[in-house]
Amino acid sequence: MRVILMREVKSLGRQDDVVNVAEGYARNYLFPRKLAVLANQANLAELGKRQKAEEARGEKTFEAAKDVVQQLSDTQITIEGKVGAGTKLYGSITPADIAEALEKQAQIAIDKRKIELEEPIKSLGTYDVPIRLHRDAVAHVKLEVIGEGSKEAEAQAPAKTEEAAEAQVVAPAPEAAETQEAAEAEEVAEVQEVAEVEAAVEAQEVAEAQEVGEVVEPSEASEAEETP
Repeated sequence: MRVILMREVKSLGRQDDVVNVAEGYARNYLFPRKLAVLANQANLAELGKRQKAEEARGEKTFEAAKDVVQQLSDTQITIEGKVGAGTKLYGSITPADIAEALEKQAQIAIDKRKIELEEPIKSLGTYDVPIRLHRDAVAHVKLEVIGEGSKEAEAQAPAKTEEAAEAQVVAPAPEAAETQEAAEAEEVAEVQEVAEVEAAVEAQEVAEAQEVGEVVEPSEASEAEETP
């Protein structure tokens, strides 16, 4: 008996396939469960209409998928994960995590079921993630998995560098102050030295004057004695 499969049936075929099965199998198993219908003229005509509509819909879907593939071609996303020993993650990165990151970071909504990971991602690193948007359209997104907190550290690094540079610019100020203080001290010392020299000269002049006075005084006394 020829039947049209309404859903995929293991070992028989996919939806809309026309297959031959035993009559008892069809009437006792496929038909009661609405897995298939008889392939008569009316049902075959309905199948033809459905397939044409599906083809038209598939063309639109394919064109839309190609646009999304183009959008995703240069897309790179980053996901943070808690790190255990070495580069191993606590838990794993799943298609749901990737879909969420795409929506937040690239503003592109993707059904997580279209993300084809062979297995969940469990280590830090860079990964190529295939996304099957259509049977004939597959996009590839670059995913970087980093340790939790790495983004904050990278953001803080430039600020620390800038602070260090500012500190280096400000650092010479105390040296300049010390230089100025040394210059002022030297100037004071020079003034004191000049004052000391002047005092010494003045003292010497006074001493010489006193010495001259002592010489003159006896002479004056002699003259006084000679006078009648």
